[in-house]
Amino acid sequence: MVESGRQGVLIVGCGRSGLAAARLHVRRGDPRPLWVYDDDEAAQQRAQEQGFDVWSGESADIAFAVWSPGIPLSIALASDLRAAGVCLVSELSFAAPDLPQSIVVTGTNGKSTVCELITEMIRASGLKVACIGNVGTPASDMALNGNHYEWVVVECSSYQLELKLELDVRAAVLTNLAPDHLDRYPGVEDYYLTKWSIFEQLHGDAGAVLPYDLTAVDRLERRGPIGGRALPDAMTDVAEWQRSDALAGEAGLENLAQSAAVARFVGVDTPVMRRVALEFSGLPHRAQRVGEWLGVTYVDDSKATNVAAAIASLQRVDGDVVVLLGGAGKGEDYALLAQCIEEMGAQAICFGAEASRLAEATGAPQVVDLATATESARRRLPEGGTVLLAPACASFDAYSSYVERGKHFAALASGQAQS
Repeated sequence: MVESGRQGVLIVGCGRSGLAAARLHVRRGDPRPLWVYDDDEAAQQRAQEQGFDVWSGESADIAFAVWSPGIPLSIALASDLRAAGVCLVSELSFAAPDLPQSIVVTGTNGKSTVCELITEMIRASGLKVACIGNVGTPASDMALNGNHYEWVVVECSSYQLELKLELDVRAAVLTNLAPDHLDRYPGVEDYYLTKWSIFEQLHGDAGAVLPYDLTAVDRLERRGPIGGRALPDAMTDVAEWQRSDALAGEAGLENLAQSAAVARFVGVDTPVMRRVALEFSGLPHRAQRVGEWLGVTYVDDSKATNVAAAIASLQRVDGDVVVLLGGAGKGEDYALLAQCIEEMGAQAICFGAEASRLAEATGAPQVVDLATATESARRRLPEGGTVLLAPACASFDAYSSYVERGKHFAALASGQAQS
């Protein structure tokens, strides 16, 4: 990783994963100089306040740069560093030497649920396991924490797979493929190939779990072969298991089957997996029922940040429903979403930066923000029903994350009960 004559380490991006990598560098006792950089001056200032030196822009002494996943590799800085002979590594790969064997989960939707299911199954079997990556805890914060985990389950977004993954991957799951992040990739195939690359990097004895719908995979003419071996399908087994409400529907069943295939591969017994399936409580902001007030049920699926996820969320709801759509668009086509809304006889209200495009596609009214949309939806359900936040968009037009958006929605719903 280190080029002769170069010693410095550069952290590009001073968000959660970047600062975690900087802390890890210090905790390792690494004597090599460390610099941080972010084009957001406020973020860079926070890093400086934590004692990290800001990069001057000189690349001659940099051996490698730890590249934060939220920063596109298409920006000029990436090209300039590479041209200067600087190796770019991901935050996951930077942390890898201090992490145990791993299970990697990627895909468009269902990643977090599968990660949590696998983690709970392994933990219930008596092994020490942690869930890290895109799901919450940066890999660098988990490394060197002294707990000596036997496994880590890593949620990987496509952004985290744009650079080679140096983890000790024993199994990998690709939950599904659907259009997403088209604001970052030249085309949908480029996005899909980035996801698929996790399989190409597997060692021969590693296990691979493929999506149940292989339509998108079959169309990837440029995909490479799977490095490991496909694991036996667990669907026939889990279809007979009792499941918690958090695993309802076809998507929940697929998530459970993929998780069980991996857990079985690493030695978890069937009775343990069945107990987890029955007791699984789900994750916040993922089809989460946040309450019922004045006869109206409120469901927070703020994590449904693309069309496929929003459609799956809608299909889980019975009875009258008003779906709240909006946020920061990702360049997707909303035709299938509009078709689903029409076929289900659902209503929709569009809000935020993408409101006009969504309204044009669905014929639904548009309002300024989530608060107005939530109040309007309540008025449309005088005899009861469900207000569903399944925005089909990112949150960054008005919120720092889908979590903040989901919490605001729950507060809005609760506040209406008091009015």
